[in-house]
Amino acid sequence: MPEKIIISFDDEKPEKQEEKIIIDLKTTPKEKPEEKIQNSIVDSCFKGNPPLTGFESSSLKYPEGLENGFRRIFSVKLNDVFLNSILLNNKFAIQSSTSGKIYFVDRFKGNTYSKISLANESFEKTGIVIDNNVYVNSVKSLYGFETNSDGINEKKLYDASGDFYVWSNLNKYNDNIIFLEYSPLEKISYLISYSITTEKADSSGIWRSKEFSVSHFLYDSVIVHNDFVFLFYDDMILKCNMINSSIEEYHLKFNINADTNFILLDGKIYFNNKNNELFYFDVINEDIRFTGIKCPYINSLAGFKDNIFIGTLNGWYLYKTTGVLMFSYEDINGNKIESLNKNILAVSDKNKIIFHNLNKFHEAEGFSLSQGSMDSDTDKIVSSRISEDFIFVLSRNGILEAFNNDKLNLLLD
Repeated sequence: MPEKIIISFDDEKPEKQEEKIIIDLKTTPKEKPEEKIQNSIVDSCFKGNPPLTGFESSSLKYPEGLENGFRRIFSVKLNDVFLNSILLNNKFAIQSSTSGKIYFVDRFKGNTYSKISLANESFEKTGIVIDNNVYVNSVKSLYGFETNSDGINEKKLYDASGDFYVWSNLNKYNDNIIFLEYSPLEKISYLISYSITTEKADSSGIWRSKEFSVSHFLYDSVIVHNDFVFLFYDDMILKCNMINSSIEEYHLKFNINADTNFILLDGKIYFNNKNNELFYFDVINEDIRFTGIKCPYINSLAGFKDNIFIGTLNGWYLYKTTGVLMFSYEDINGNKIESLNKNILAVSDKNKIIFHNLNKFHEAEGFSLSQGSMDSDTDKIVSSRISEDFIFVLSRNGILEAFNNDKLNLLLD
């Protein structure tokens, strides 16, 4: 479109240029969605945020109506084994494998920008992205990554000493990375806080809590809420005050295990017991109560505001925090809740990902991994993340796929 439109009238020939009507159209170029994300500051946590609710703040919408749908943007095979979740920053989808490799995949095109191999390392837990900066934790160490003209380089930031291991997924408190260090031999654990702002080579940027003994089971994640960090082990909830380093313990009256899930909504930590009953710990009143909710084998929890989503062996359920059932989705297979925003719920069923419309519950669309094994037991989905532009899906055997919501279905009579 020209910048100027000159309007002249043939029957009235102006003698001077000034007598013509001149309209200046000043066009402001619109920023493309890809450029907007590239210029943004992205944080990415395990299960979406420090309270571990699985909620993503993205505004991606479900494509409503028969004429619209989701479209697979790319599918790549990384040929590796992954046990943890996808991380995102403004340029890459980051995956770390059990073989000690970190993959930086272009989040818009799907090509691998960089693959870093670290000898004698294994990545089993999920790292964190803070202000686009990537941090991942191996079994023994914490690494940071920086992008420069030569590509992406790693820097070892922390090593667990002796027979201790970096036990948990990473979380954050202010400008600190929070995680658990644990010795299965001594059955002793610490909460570690690593300052990402420190430039010193010594350990002055590291804070370590008082040790606590674990006799049965130590949960592999911590919840961060205001100035408190909550840990879960044996039959206990441990609350650590990050301001004065004080610690308080609360009894659960049952032993937690790998099937126990924890999320924090509106000042309450929700968790399931071995009988698949849902309880909550009131952070302010410091008491534990039964919600009145019981489901058949709970395998995942997620939520936002006063909504609790529960994944089970026969589908998923939506409850209000008051205990009122709002919706149930029945399936012959187990549904694990992977990620959600205010519009979309992403649920995995072995090697299949299902997107549910949270504004119209009857609408859903599912996809099987396009390059996955025919035997869904050998390759199942381990992570899905809903971002501003795409929904990313990762399988155990390294199938990484991305979907968006712009497919136009042609309806022919």
